Amino acid sequence: MDDQTKNLILAFALSLAVIMGWFALFPPPQPDPADTVAQSELIPPPSAETTTPASGDATLAQPLEATARIAIDTPRLTGSLALTGGRFDDMQLRDYRETV
Repeated sequence: MDDQTKNLILAFALSLAVIMGWFALFPPPQPDPADTVAQSELIPPPSAETTTPASGDATLAQPLEATARIAIDTPRLTGSLALTGGRFDDMQLRDYRETV
């Protein structure tokens, strides 16, 4: 082995020893079991009523109309930006075509 390979292996081994020594000397705090039980009691499990849509014929236009949006219209891209959360959730590329 040449010196560069030896130095690389030595640096890796020493770095690993420092990291393992750090976790041995300063372990992360363990959560109290009472706190985790209390938190799980505060958060109710999602019910089937909240996860199912109100109507079976929900389309993309209905949720898009329900929120405030900024329209985006460029030569290569169309869509809108939701003001709540600032997400690009309705984007279409004009020059991209995919056939199935």
